[in-house]
Order: sequence, then structure tokens, then C-alpha cells
Amino acid sequence: MEKRQKFQRIFMIFNNEDAGYEAGGNPSGYLKIEVRDGRGKLYATVQNLRVLQGGYMYVVYILAEDKERIVPVRIGALPVANGKGDIKWEFDSYSVADTELGIDRFGAAILLVEAENMMDGKIICPLAAYRDKKIDWRNAFKRAYLSENLVDSAEKEEEKVEGKEEKREEKEEEKKEEKGAVREEEKGEAEKREKEKGEEEKGKEQAEETREETEIAESNRQDKEEAKIEKEDENSTYKAAPDDRDIEIQTASNTEDGGQAAGETVGNNVCRPQKEGDVSGVHNMEFNPCAGCINNPDKNMAAQAEEYERRNLLEKLRASFNRSFEKYNPFMSKRKDYEWWKVSSPVHLNNIMYQYGIKTPLLFNPVVMMSHFKYRHLIVGIYTDKTKDIEYLVCGIPGVYNVDERPFGELCRWVQLEGSRPRYGAFGYWLVFIDPESGKLLARNT
Repeated sequence: MEKRQKFQRIFMIFNNEDAGYEAGGNPSGYLKIEVRDGRGKLYATVQNLRVLQGGYMYVVYILAEDKERIVPVRIGALPVANGKGDIKWEFDSYSVADTELGIDRFGAAILLVEAENMMDGKIICPLAAYRDKKIDWRNAFKRAYLSENLVDSAEKEEEKVEGKEEKREEKEEEKKEEKGAVREEEKGEAEKREKEKGEEEKGKEQAEETREETEIAESNRQDKEEAKIEKEDENSTYKAAPDDRDIEIQTASNTEDGGQAAGETVGNNVCRPQKEGDVSGVHNMEFNPCAGCINNPDKNMAAQAEEYERRNLLEKLRASFNRSFEKYNPFMSKRKDYEWWKVSSPVHLNNIMYQYGIKTPLLFNPVVMMSHFKYRHLIVGIYTDKTKDIEYLVCGIPGVYNVDERPFGELCRWVQLEGSRPRYGAFGYWLVFIDPESGKLLARNT
């Protein structure tokens, strides 16, 4: 990838192009790409496709635009059973299938019908997905196929393995040659070390004799010094240190923050955090620890710091949502403990959450992506629990009751736009609560 990002996630939604391959509904699906530290993972899933017969199969390609030409990379055959199918593939994100093109250059994915891994002269494309804009790829793809310029990812991976095996054998031969030369060198070195060892032993004996003479002289000098010091101590007057009871402990807390005045003596009534040293470095926490103990003696310093960090995180999320999304009132409710935004891009929402360290891989599961594909939006909100004085992140997945699949099982609750009782065919949202610190999905009925 040209930007060399440590982490990136890309979604592309498949749309129906060539008709005649439906099974129970319009063919659909999506393709997801995740990149982390130069390694990429691709996952594609489709549904409502009929099973092919007579040696025909579905094959997935990704396409890149490079200098007014199309570079197709063949991912592989996608097996379909009961109308559904998926495929996974791993790759180097900086040079996809040795094309020297980063994954950022690939802006389209196609699902073709082929006969025994070969096209029979015509292009049939039941599904295609485009990242930013639709591109005209058919003629360029056909030219690449006829000139045998298709990049087969499986062949490239096999070539990589063979190349690594050859390099490994060459390195082993080099190591054998090096070992022979090293053995000869070690033999010469051993003889040299034996000679040096004899000379070193002789030098050590001479140095030991010199050291013993020096130690005797130093010992005599120290005896004379100690005798002189003892004589001076007998003639000196002893001065006693002040009694420990006369020493007072001083504190330098800020009087404006509710602490004691500078230089005031601390007695037995000092708070536990001060005695144990828990208030060190609190000037960077933007709150007064001593005031917290006065107002609520049962709440310790760690709890106050944790509460401050959580509120700070939610404020940052609120500011990012205001910049990126449209303020929304999906339920036309006057409740003030919920604040909602309309999300048109799940990728953008995922990037904001990842920026603040909220990792919820389960949030963007296939059911959620299919819901966004159908209804073209999600909702995200912040819920304030006033009784516990705590805030949660909330995501809403649009759907039709008893028609669309429940995205998070028992962890989500249904809220519909009209009426309070769930009704078949009613439109609403599956709500799931998220702990912003841990990223865990929570089961709540508020």
C-alpha cells in the first residue's frame, strides 16, 4: 500500500449485473478486506445464487486500474451450496499477487461464470462490487485474458514457495562451505589461544605478587588513619540529635483545591490517600483528589480517575460524531438520555471507533453489513444512565421484525418506530449497547 497504514478495513457491496443466476431472490453479497502490518485478508460472501452444473463454476477476481489499463487478479473459485457461498484469501498488501500494486489500487471485485477454470469466449458476471465508482472493465479484462496477462494468485503463491525452497537449498550449501572454512580457522585459533594462555598465566603470577605487596602497604596506612580518628573522637563533645517527637510533617497542598494550607502540620486526621501517597501526580488529572474525599469518602482515587477517563472518551466520541454524521431522532422521542446520529458509512464509524481504541469486531458482522446494504444506513448513539452516572455507546441496526435476521442474538433488543409491542412486518432497529472502554457488547433492557 502506498500509504503504508498499519491497519485498514475496506468494504464493497456486490450488486447484480448479468441476470439468469438467481435462486430465491436477487443475488447479493459483500467483500471485506482487512490489512494489518503489511498482511491482508480478503473475505467474500454471496447469497441467492443458483448452483452451477456441467463443469461451470463461480470465480472471484479483484481489479486494479494502472496507467489506463485493468489489472485483474484471480482470487479463486467460490463454491456455492443452498444458494450461499464464501471464499477467503491472504495476500501481501504492498504488492498484491506480485503485481507491485498496493491493495489501495484495487477498486472493484467481480464474480464470473467460468468453465473448468477457463472462460469460453464470453464474459458472464452475475455480481460486481465497486469501491468508489463504477468502471468499464469488460473489454480490458477480455484483452488481458486473450493475452494471458491474468494474474493467478494461487500460481503466484506457489512460485513464491518454490523460490523460497531454492533459496533455502542455496543457503544450506553456503553454510556447509562456511563450516569447513570455520573449522580450519578454529584449529589455528586454538593453537594461538594455547600459546597466549601460557603467556597470560605467567603475567597473572607477576601481577598477583605486585597486588599482594600493594595490599600490605594499604593496610598499614589504614591502621594509622583509624588510630588517628579514634584519638580525635575522644577529645570531641557529643551532640545529641533532636528527639523524633519534635519533628513535624509538612504538607504543601493547594488551599484553593480544598486541601490544607502550605506548611500546615498534618495530624492523625489526614485522609488515607495522602498518608499512602495516592495523590502524587494528580495535577495532570484535572480534578482535586482531596475534594473528592471530602464529598464522597467512599470513592477512592482510582475510581475517580477511571470515571474521568471514561467521560473524556465519550466527549471525544460525541465531538467526532457531530463532525462526521447527521444528528438524528429515529424514534421521534423526547427522551434526553439518548443522543442519536445517522451513519451512512459503516467504514467511517469503524474508523472513528478504532481511532479511540474501541475494538468491536462482532459489530460489523455479515448481518449488519446486509442490513446497511438494504436500508442504506445505521444509527449510533450515546445513552446516559443517570441513576449510575455512566454513559454507554449504542448502535442501532435497521430491520423489519420477524423478516430480517436478528444481528446479535440475545444481546440486542428490538425498538420499532410505531407502537410499543413488536409486530410482524414493522420497521425498527435492533439496539446493542457497547462498553466504550472494553468494546464488549452488553445485555441491557433500558
